[in-house]
Amino acid sequence: MSMLHPITPEPRLFTTSGTWGPAELVGSSRGVLLSLQGRNYDVAGRRHITDALAYLSPSEARRLSHLLHEASAVAENAPHHQPGLWSDATVADVAARMSGRAAQ
Repeated sequence: MSMLHPITPEPRLFTTSGTWGPAELVGSSRGVLLSLQGRNYDVAGRRHITDALAYLSPSEARRLSHLLHEASAVAENAPHHQPGLWSDATVADVAARMSGRAAQ
């Protein structure tokens, strides 16, 4: 006789995106699959795209959630003039200026 497996809810997909790239999370009762894409510029102004994929156990996903909550609280209290998160245009401009200095 075959063994019956408990029915688990269907995995759910969550997605968001910004100038830094897209992030996708797939959650199920067995864990969380996290897919991130980063978009950065080198000093010559060329855009580079990198990808990362990670499987998190439920306890690791809870820990990540806690850390993201703490980081969000810090970001909300950071000075607004802090250039920690720049738009694509700003990063490209900085890269262009740096490559111009390198050529001089």
